[in-house]
Amino acid sequence: MLDKIAKFGRYDECADLQDVKKRFEGLDVVFNEIKNSGGFKVRDRIRKGGFRESGGVLIHIGADGVPFFSGAGCHRFAMAKILNLPFPAQIGCVHESAIPYLSVLRKRPLS
Repeated sequence: MLDKIAKFGRYDECADLQDVKKRFEGLDVVFNEIKNSGGFKVRDRIRKGGFRESGGVLIHIGADGVPFFSGAGCHRFAMAKILNLPFPAQIGCVHESAIPYLSVLRKRPLS
Protein backbone atom coordinates (compact mmCIF):
# COMPACT_ATOMS: atom_id res chain seq x y z
CA MET A 1 0.00 0.00 0.00
CA LEU A 2 2.84 2.38 0.78
CA ASP A 3 4.20 1.94 -2.74
CA LYS A 4 0.79 2.83 -4.16
CA ILE A 5 0.48 5.81 -1.80
CA ALA A 6 3.91 6.98 -2.97
CA LYS A 7 2.82 6.65 -6.59
CA PHE A 8 -0.72 8.04 -6.35
CA GLY A 9 -0.66 10.20 -3.18
CA ARG A 10 -3.60 8.25 -1.69
CA TYR A 11 -4.68 4.65 -1.97
CA ASP A 12 -7.70 2.91 -0.45
CA GLU A 13 -8.42 6.10 1.53
CA CYS A 14 -4.92 6.09 3.04
CA ALA A 15 -2.27 8.79 2.66
CA ASP A 16 0.49 7.56 4.97
CA LEU A 17 1.66 4.72 7.23
CA GLN A 18 -0.53 5.91 10.11
CA ASP A 19 -3.61 5.73 7.87
CA VAL A 20 -2.63 2.23 6.73
CA LYS A 21 -2.26 1.06 10.34
CA LYS A 22 -5.67 2.54 11.24
CA ARG A 23 -7.21 0.89 8.18
CA PHE A 24 -5.92 -2.54 9.14
CA GLU A 25 -6.82 -2.09 12.81
CA GLY A 26 -10.37 -1.35 11.63
CA LEU A 27 -10.35 -4.48 9.46
CA ASP A 28 -9.21 -6.50 12.49
CA VAL A 29 -12.22 -5.17 14.42
CA VAL A 30 -14.57 -6.15 11.57
CA PHE A 31 -12.95 -9.60 11.32
CA ASN A 32 -13.41 -10.23 15.05
CA GLU A 33 -17.02 -9.02 14.98
CA ILE A 34 -17.81 -11.37 12.10
CA LYS A 35 -15.97 -14.23 13.78
CA ASN A 36 -17.69 -13.70 17.14
CA SER A 37 -21.17 -13.23 15.67
CA GLY A 38 -20.80 -16.17 13.30
CA GLY A 39 -21.68 -14.29 10.15
CA PHE A 40 -21.93 -11.17 8.05
CA LYS A 41 -24.66 -8.57 8.33
CA VAL A 42 -26.57 -7.83 5.16
CA ARG A 43 -26.42 -4.24 3.84
CA ASP A 44 -29.88 -3.18 5.03
CA ARG A 45 -29.00 -4.21 8.59
CA ILE A 46 -25.85 -2.09 8.50
CA ARG A 47 -27.44 1.00 6.97
CA LYS A 48 -31.19 1.44 6.64
CA GLY A 49 -32.12 1.86 3.04
CA GLY A 50 -29.08 -0.16 1.93
CA PHE A 51 -29.73 -1.66 -1.45
CA ARG A 52 -28.60 -4.95 -2.97
CA GLU A 53 -25.26 -5.11 -1.15
CA SER A 54 -24.05 -2.08 -3.09
CA GLY A 55 -20.37 -1.59 -2.33
CA GLY A 56 -20.05 -5.13 -1.00
CA VAL A 57 -18.39 -8.23 -2.38
CA LEU A 58 -19.01 -8.20 -6.13
CA ILE A 59 -19.61 -11.58 -7.73
CA HIS A 60 -20.20 -12.13 -11.44
CA ILE A 61 -22.11 -15.16 -12.66
CA GLY A 62 -20.48 -16.99 -15.53
CA ALA A 63 -21.70 -19.61 -17.95
CA ASP A 64 -24.01 -22.22 -16.44
CA GLY A 65 -24.27 -20.33 -13.13
CA VAL A 66 -20.64 -20.54 -12.04
CA PRO A 67 -19.92 -17.56 -9.73
CA PHE A 68 -16.57 -15.82 -9.78
CA PHE A 69 -15.08 -13.06 -7.68
CA SER A 70 -14.67 -9.70 -9.39
CA GLY A 71 -12.05 -8.15 -7.12
CA ALA A 72 -14.37 -5.72 -5.28
CA GLY A 73 -14.82 -6.43 -1.59
CA CYS A 74 -11.48 -8.21 -1.22
CA HIS A 75 -11.26 -7.93 2.55
CA ARG A 76 -14.77 -9.25 3.21
CA PHE A 77 -14.30 -12.01 0.67
CA ALA A 78 -11.03 -13.05 2.35
CA MET A 79 -12.69 -12.98 5.79
CA ALA A 80 -15.50 -15.22 4.52
CA LYS A 81 -12.99 -17.69 3.08
CA ILE A 82 -10.85 -17.71 6.25
CA LEU A 83 -13.88 -18.17 8.51
CA ASN A 84 -15.64 -20.55 6.09
CA LEU A 85 -18.80 -18.43 6.19
CA PRO A 86 -21.40 -17.57 3.57
CA PHE A 87 -21.42 -13.88 2.70
CA PRO A 88 -23.82 -11.40 1.17
CA ALA A 89 -22.78 -10.36 -2.32
CA GLN A 90 -23.69 -7.89 -4.99
CA ILE A 91 -24.33 -9.69 -8.26
CA GLY A 92 -22.51 -8.08 -11.17
CA CYS A 93 -22.59 -9.31 -14.74
CA VAL A 94 -24.61 -12.41 -15.48
CA HIS A 95 -23.98 -14.68 -18.46
CA GLU A 96 -27.22 -15.32 -20.31
CA SER A 97 -26.92 -19.10 -19.72
CA ALA A 98 -26.85 -18.40 -15.94
CA ILE A 99 -30.21 -16.64 -15.74
CA PRO A 100 -32.03 -19.82 -14.59
CA TYR A 101 -29.63 -20.06 -11.61
CA LEU A 102 -30.28 -16.55 -10.28
CA SER A 103 -33.15 -17.45 -7.94
CA VAL A 104 -30.89 -19.88 -6.05
CA LEU A 105 -27.96 -17.47 -6.00
CA ARG A 106 -30.11 -14.62 -4.67
CA LYS A 107 -30.99 -16.41 -1.43
CA ARG A 108 -30.33 -14.10 1.53
CA PRO A 109 -27.94 -15.29 4.22
CA LEU A 110 -29.29 -16.08 7.67
CA SER A 111 -27.26 -13.35 9.41
